[in-house]
Amino acid sequence: MTAKSPALLHGSRRRAAGLAVALLLIAGCSTTLDSPRLDAGADPAAADPAGSVPGDAGGSTSGGDSVATGTVGAPSGGPAGQAPIGSTPGSTTGSGGTRGGSTVTTTSGPSSRSGGGTTAGSGGAIRTSQGVTATTIKIGFMTTDTAGLQSVQGVNLGDPKVEVQAAVDWVNARGGVAGRKIVPVFEEFSAASNNWERDYQGFCTSFAEDHKVFAVIGSTIAYSKTFAHCLAGHNTPLINSAGGVQDDVGVKALAPFLYTPGSFELTRLTRAYVDGLESGGFFGQGAKIGLIRVDDAPFARVTEKVLEPRLKQLGLTIAERAVVAANESLGTTASQMPNVVLRFQQQNINRVIVLDNGTLAISFSLAAASQGYFPRLGLNSQNNPILMQQNLRPESLAGSVGVGWQPTADVDAQRDTERNGPAKICDEVNAKAGQGNVDRTGVWVQRMYCDGVFFLQAALARPTEITPTGLAVGAGALGQNYQSAMTFRTSFPKPRLDGAAGYRVFTYDGSCSCFKYAGATKATG
Repeated sequence: MTAKSPALLHGSRRRAAGLAVALLLIAGCSTTLDSPRLDAGADPAAADPAGSVPGDAGGSTSGGDSVATGTVGAPSGGPAGQAPIGSTPGSTTGSGGTRGGSTVTTTSGPSSRSGGGTTAGSGGAIRTSQGVTATTIKIGFMTTDTAGLQSVQGVNLGDPKVEVQAAVDWVNARGGVAGRKIVPVFEEFSAASNNWERDYQGFCTSFAEDHKVFAVIGSTIAYSKTFAHCLAGHNTPLINSAGGVQDDVGVKALAPFLYTPGSFELTRLTRAYVDGLESGGFFGQGAKIGLIRVDDAPFARVTEKVLEPRLKQLGLTIAERAVVAANESLGTTASQMPNVVLRFQQQNINRVIVLDNGTLAISFSLAAASQGYFPRLGLNSQNNPILMQQNLRPESLAGSVGVGWQPTADVDAQRDTERNGPAKICDEVNAKAGQGNVDRTGVWVQRMYCDGVFFLQAALARPTEITPTGLAVGAGALGQNYQSAMTFRTSFPKPRLDGAAGYRVFTYDGSCSCFKYAGATKATG
């Protein structure tokens, strides 16, 4: 192995840290900016369950648009009982409605822990938790400060507050959430932070204690180990379509306070990951597998209970593993990678799989490339392969196979040809708000904000109580009547709180130096 100069190694680590910051955002990348418009020849109203072009009806929150104050037992997802965005027109869902002829009640399930009271609508009093009045519902939004990432390709996010407001205005103009106008509250995470635990404890305190929001909508995969637990302890749900960093055990412990409408929880993700890599021909004869995973209990459990048994069924084992501290700071994560590369090289690892929180795969690949080491990579949406495509050498990605469920993280705009209705609406409202000229990163963030508010509107379309209990019952009643803007297929069979229901295999094509989907969407259980 040829020795590298200290200057080169230092530069590689610095670049790894910078790109890992971008990967934290699930940043997509494309040399061509996404064009957030409806497909040519499409009827805008057909993509809008509320029956109007996004931005045409109503006004901005600051403009004082009128929103119904919520009639208990009557549809509140949109004017005149129109279906909430993402839901199937004509379906009725929520804690006080019916679906498929069965009555949905709130006589069982988790109870709200603290706060709230009752508010009056035209149908009588309704139980509420914190952040809810007769006319408004306060929602927290996490945004990210990407200062210092100008040199990283594919990290043009636009203005997150404008993007949030665009989604909020669209929902407010169509009945709001539970007939109440969303009032956004913002907190900003610095991508340069060196102490996530401290920062996220502060965000939790601000959202739950100072502002007393009803729920928080996240904007990254990676956050501190305790953020969701802190919010849950304050009776505050977290909606984070970015991805799964909790397994089935963790999700159950946090229920009903953690939702991932546009992704998998970690147990289901790992099953789909191994199955998809196998169907895509990733392992093959002579595969010597190295695993990189986050140093956190959910990742340890899925490795032991899902990943290793599934590989064993295929006659495969993990030859070398690296457990990386990836919840502290991005600098800490990047600093561990040269040692991981050395160990994998010494063991002649030729296949690398990564159970990621959005920071590991690209950090490893940069460190490996600096040493002239190019094992085949088994990727998934949480590794953000499209950002890797934009910023890594082709040799680093040659032979890669992936399992994807979020197109904005998997492929560039040219190859994202199957946008669903909610995704089209989200792209359109952001274009109208002046946020159309963003990279895939920005589109991913925009759709996540949209998905958060669309999900809340759909799950609380017919509430008998506006509490975490009411949200959980409403989400469970959605079934297959909600479509996330983030992913191919969505389903909420009770008691599941993660919505992704399908994936597509993708591969790296050297002729275009790009990732492409291979085959149709495969359903998951």
